Amino acid sequence: MSDSTPPNERLTTLIAAEQARHIPNITGETVAVLVGSKVFHVHEAVITSSSEFFKNAMKPEWRTDLTKPINLSNERPDTFEQYSRWLYTRRIVTTTNSRVTYVDLAHLYVLGEKILDKEFKDAVIHATIDRKMQGGNHPSASTIKILYEGTPANSPARRLMIDFWVFAATPSWNTVKDPSELMSTDFLIELLPMLFKHRMRPAESPPWVASPESYYTDGFDDVTDSNSDSQSEVAT
Repeated sequence: MSDSTPPNERLTTLIAAEQARHIPNITGETVAVLVGSKVFHVHEAVITSSSEFFKNAMKPEWRTDLTKPINLSNERPDTFEQYSRWLYTRRIVTTTNSRVTYVDLAHLYVLGEKILDKEFKDAVIHATIDRKMQGGNHPSASTIKILYEGTPANSPARRLMIDFWVFAATPSWNTVKDPSELMSTDFLIELLPMLFKHRMRPAESPPWVASPESYYTDGFDDVTDSNSDSQSEVAT
């Protein structure tokens, strides 16, 4: 694909290509998966198509009792339902058909991390970038915390959050105004060197050169007044 292709078109083409080359195999047996307190049934050929976790879970040495569902009881049913829909359609949609949120996408990526599904994680990255390119919103502190608590240090999803802040953040972002919620994560530690690396050098003089008096303890006016008084006393 040519580098001259507009970014919006390039992302759309990547997503469309992924959807076009996937035709799910809906023949054969289904597999029961317990997620939270809810049981899902997904075709074996589908659920093992891209997840290394489910490929291993279906091996005889791992699954000794075929009457019991695969146990993902600690996961979120809504998130797994979205994953199941993606398995069949290669489209990331919400269970209510509303617009997918950054928090939704963060939960999906963390699920993809746990079930070792690289294709799904890439699809979530595409959806996250698409969400950002639509404008009007940005990832919340909750989104960043979900990702940082559920991914390893070298995660591409973490890097994407850093890049959103480095290249797109403005003072109006709530997470910029009050980053206290992020103190419990490594996000700010990873963000700082990237800001230094990519920041634009100001054209004007630095403030300590242009206005050194702004750093005086009592302010420039007090110092000026004091100097004036001293000069008056000497003159007297």
